[in-house]
Amino acid sequence: DRLVHFGRLFYFRVETGLVAGYFRVREGVVVVVVVIVAVVREVDQGRGVEFWVVMAEGAESEVKNPTREVQEEDGDGDGPVVDEECPAEFQPVVELVEVATKTGEEDEDVRLKMRAKLFRFDKAGGEWKERGTGDVKILQHKETKKIRLLMRREKTHKICLNHYINADVELQENMGSDRSWVWNAVDYADGERDECVLAIRFKDSDSAEEFKKEYELARTLIKDQSGPPQEPSAVNGEASVSEEPPAQDTN
Repeated sequence: DRLVHFGRLFYFRVETGLVAGYFRVREGVVVVVVVIVAVVREVDQGRGVEFWVVMAEGAESEVKNPTREVQEEDGDGDGPVVDEECPAEFQPVVELVEVATKTGEEDEDVRLKMRAKLFRFDKAGGEWKERGTGDVKILQHKETKKIRLLMRREKTHKICLNHYINADVELQENMGSDRSWVWNAVDYADGERDECVLAIRFKDSDSAEEFKKEYELARTLIKDQSGPPQEPSAVNGEASVSEEPPAQDTN
């Protein structure tokens, strides 16, 4: 009788019953596996039917050079139809143009880069709140020689610390910890002037001491510079050449 298949499953009727199985591909070879042979024999008219079920495990037949033929009859009854790859080419609807982006750090030298966690003291709630975790940098502008602290949150790269180092501001120990420092700052991480108390914590005391050493060196260099410290711009953390408060980023 006619072969019936559903995906990889198939069955066909024989004179004495039903044969069912499935096929699969193993290392590029099509393998046909007969899993059930059901033989039906009438015992006695009116008494019912007896069934013998034979599990044919390992009854496999291999096709060495398989083609992608689908056993379908066309309108002329010519036999199998061979699948062919579609030669059509589709062009993207929108062409993306590579655009160069600036971080605002292109004109600055990195004096220090170290992973840390930043906190800001919430005066209203009377508690420390985490600002983010990432690489804190001490950057010095190549022309103006101004030095600032910059920190971006890891993964999102959003600025969470951005202010110039003030020569009059010292780092203080945070509740006696040897790997954390506290200081007062006028920060512009969120694009607006924010007079706040910040704390930074490092993985160990050696990293904290290295940060303080570079911070103190920056204070010494700033004292030798003329004029008050400027405020960094809110646009991508870029240093501003104006002493006026930076404008909010409108992009």
